[in-house]
Amino acid sequence: MGRACQLLDDPDTAIIHLGQSVDFLRKLNAPEFLVRGLLARASFCREQGQFESARRDLDEVLEIAERCGMRLFLTDYHLESCRLLLAENDLPSARDHLAQATKLVAATGYHRRDQEVLELEKLLAAAGPVDD
Repeated sequence: MGRACQLLDDPDTAIIHLGQSVDFLRKLNAPEFLVRGLLARASFCREQGQFESARRDLDEVLEIAERCGMRLFLTDYHLESCRLLLAENDLPSARDHLAQATKLVAATGYHRRDQEVLELEKLLAAAGPVDD
């Protein structure tokens, strides 16, 4: 519902629905579903310029993914962290997260994310050279 409101350009309603979804998933005590909700809300918050809220959700995703051995969600964490850091213009940290995601894609065979990796590589290349 939150994503639908976002697509309809109703961010105030979208964040309410995303928050309710995360709260419901937290009560289910099913980390594999909670992580998805947190990633969706982090993405939305990033797109709205609410970087601290996005970071809080991503921190929770990282904690759950590491604790539960969810390497695919760890990949998603690094990809979304890269996007957040790009939005904040922290290019070195964004590159670090993309490198971690790339390694995880190769190690896990999570090739559903290959296109996202390529798109982020292009964005980082366009953003400027790598500082040594």
